[in-house]
Amino acid sequence: MGFFMIMLDTTIMAVAQPAIQVGLHASLSSTVWANTSYMVAYAALMLFIGRLGDVVGPKSVYLWGLVVFAASSLMCGFAWSVSWLIAFRVLQGCGAALMGPQTLAVINRVFPSATRGRAIAYWGAISGVSTFLCFGSIVFCGFGQVVFSGLGVGHADHSRAVPW
Repeated sequence: MGFFMIMLDTTIMAVAQPAIQVGLHASLSSTVWANTSYMVAYAALMLFIGRLGDVVGPKSVYLWGLVVFAASSLMCGFAWSVSWLIAFRVLQGCGAALMGPQTLAVINRVFPSATRGRAIAYWGAISGVSTFLCFGSIVFCGFGQVVFSGLGVGHADHSRAVPW
């Protein structure tokens, strides 16, 4: 479930961007930074934190990541300006970096070599499903509003969201 949320949050800002711009009275470039800041923090720390999981153990690193990710997701929902949203998205990216590499490490340790390929295939399918749900919401307006509401985009007024 954690990996699903990591992948969903990688793409969800593209869907919610118009509502965030309206709700936080932000420019296009600042909302793009809110998306980019998450991905930069996630990508920049992933390698180092993957090694930390090897040293400390993937379970504890994953659980700390889950706490940081969940707390920062809540803070993103209550962001009162785009600057705070960017800061909270960086923190959210740090939580994602704590969780992300640990998912494959656990699969590698838990599944024997005979079934590991299938487990990794399911892991990849989760990534695809999360991307489909995010971009599928662009096509299906009713579901898109559910995604907007589930994201908790600050003080955005969803009734004024740009219709897809």
